[in-house]
Amino acid sequence: MRPELPFTREQFFAVFGEYNDAVWPAQTVLSALALAALVLIFVRWTWSEAAVAVVLAFL
Repeated sequence: MRPELPFTREQFFAVFGEYNDAVWPAQTVLSALALAALVLIFVRWTWSEAAVAVVLAFL
């Protein structure tokens, strides 16, 4: 027997849609920062480690 949830399937997925709409511009910036940190892991400049640490602290 399945327990009854206090919301419908449509309401559940609507929450994700509303969240994505609310944070959309930030998602792009945060994804770009994460990609930049990933690149800096493989590109060894003198300041790469510090930059990755700053990005991770921000995220």
